[in-house]
Amino acid sequence: MSKHASAPEGGYDCIVMDPPWENKSAKRSGHYPTLPSRHLLSIPIARLLNQQGGLLALWVTNRERLRRFVDQELLAKWGLEQVATWFWLKVTNSGQLVSPLEVAHRRPYEALLLARLRPSAASGSDTNEEGRAVRNMVFLAVPGEHSRKPHIGSLLAPHLLAQPACLEMFARELAADWTSWGNEALRFQTLDHFIDK
Repeated sequence: MSKHASAPEGGYDCIVMDPPWENKSAKRSGHYPTLPSRHLLSIPIARLLNQQGGLLALWVTNRERLRRFVDQELLAKWGLEQVATWFWLKVTNSGQLVSPLEVAHRRPYEALLLARLRPSAASGSDTNEEGRAVRNMVFLAVPGEHSRKPHIGSLLAPHLLAQPACLEMFARELAADWTSWGNEALRFQTLDHFIDK
């Protein structure tokens, strides 16, 4: 990754990352290849992010061990500090939860961790974050197939500069005005993934 990583001048204002975390379900189903968590440590996130308040949005699974890895190792290695946690509450087309909140093996939510460069890691650490402060949030969306996440660009926009440079890593579809990076960036671009209106 590091030999292919380049960013626009000044870096990306926002990076959304949905790594193919290792898990038994994905391995059994074979829907997509997974990546050992430790491989993420070598991604040069600090070099890709805008040093003046760039925002990382990292999807994580509900596994405790994975959350500890992200909290205790990954964000620190990348020079980031978590500023908020958002929860995607998965609902049906009629607005009902896809499963009860109490079900431990299949929770109807996923966490999205938001982080910025630590002031000591950012050059010119006196960044003006007023007006772009990120708060904890819960949002609702209907889940797609095979771990497909909702596009969150409009939710992130108030926390970014006007006309931000945005990157989605491990992308599985294209989004307007975003750079999509990953082995499956065109996966959900075929006609059978769209609904006729």
